[in-house]
Amino acid sequence: MTTTRSRRILAAPFLCSWLLAACASAPARPLVASPGQASASEPVASANGPGTDDNIALSVYFLMQDPRAIGLVPVERMVPRTDDAATAAIRELLAGPTAVEQLGNYLGRRGPLARLSTAIPSGTQLRGIVIHNGVATIDLSGDFGSGGSQAAFRQAQIVYTLTQFPMVNRVGFRLDGKPMNAIEGHEGTALAVPATRQRYFDQRRSVFVDQPAWRAAIGDTLLVTGETDRDAGIRLALVDGATNRVLVEQTVDASCHPCMSPDAWGRFEARLRMPAGPRTSDLRLRVWEPPFSEGDTTTVVDYPVG
Repeated sequence: MTTTRSRRILAAPFLCSWLLAACASAPARPLVASPGQASASEPVASANGPGTDDNIALSVYFLMQDPRAIGLVPVERMVPRTDDAATAAIRELLAGPTAVEQLGNYLGRRGPLARLSTAIPSGTQLRGIVIHNGVATIDLSGDFGSGGSQAAFRQAQIVYTLTQFPMVNRVGFRLDGKPMNAIEGHEGTALAVPATRQRYFDQRRSVFVDQPAWRAAIGDTLLVTGETDRDAGIRLALVDGATNRVLVEQTVDASCHPCMSPDAWGRFEARLRMPAGPRTSDLRLRVWEPPFSEGDTTTVVDYPVG
């Protein structure tokens, strides 16, 4: 049966409750990937820039709950410099959001932010990753296959985390060494072929921000990129979280035809000039998500940056 975005949004309160309960009962960032187990057949470079001499910046994709729907969100992680960044990213993903990220209250940041969670079952272990001809085949422990109702969200987290790297455009799954079909995130049907990002468009927010990552460092200009299923102007702003004052804003156009097709999401890009004055730790990227249909209200979502 086809699942529409409107149905997913209506189901979001139930899903939010389930995920919040899971976060409350789980320890913060359990170590679930055994060191040295995973390897890639080709070196994988950092996706988010050089980082420092000793570290690189990567994105892992968790679930953001704010306020009407759950959706994927990239979250920055700094890891020791490595030639196998794909393995490092998956290990950070399996470790889950920190206790602070689960609560949404950040030390040094004034005002609450959305809570982060994960649909990946606690105890899931990484057995290996092989990258060949654009396909990353990931082998996970059987725990990953438990709880079928969350399959699309957890697979989307893996697919988006691995496809941040330029040499990966599709992801195949294995459980305990045995092939596992992917789940099409919109239709809910099994896919015998490796999955792409487009297969999980219904696991994203209606305005999907892929850059900057959650809490990513910024320079003089903040580059904002993403996709939307709304045929409308997308309003973006840098906001001082301490005062709720809009510092600089821009409206960008993005077109999609037809808007609910997996490959029809409209891309957008904006550059917001960093103003002088506010503390970097108080900065937020604010996104106004246009209403889905007549009578709906605009949803405002804040992302911490800096």
